Amino acid sequence: MVIFIDTSALIALAVRDDVNHVAAVKLFDRARGEGHVFLLHNLILVECVSLLHRRKGHEAACRLVREIHHFETLLVDEAVHHESLENFVSSVKRKVSLVDQVSFVVMKRKGIKSAFAFDDDFRKQGFTLYGQG
Repeated sequence: MVIFIDTSALIALAVRDDVNHVAAVKLFDRARGEGHVFLLHNLILVECVSLLHRRKGHEAACRLVREIHHFETLLVDEAVHHESLENFVSSVKRKVSLVDQVSFVVMKRKGIKSAFAFDDDFRKQGFTLYGQG
């Protein structure tokens, strides 16, 4: 099964003092042991590297870049980009980020039903959260 991995889970995996670090490591190890594949899109990677660089420094950001081979990375194409922008504009009251809107479009187009994430936006969009029911 393919599981979409969100910024919140990647940051939790990368940052040992993150409140979700222990849970993230356990879920990641479990999923890999069960043979699941993780997918993210390039904007998630950009967001994570930027956050890590700002919060934890250059070396922490570089560690993620060196470890990204554990994940399948999809480059967002023009169609996904435009659909995500439209969704973002039409859902401004919901306060869902543009990166999350891209994630939802990617997941729907790829038929991915489960996200490895620590925010509830995915569940609100009808996806399940891996390891959380």
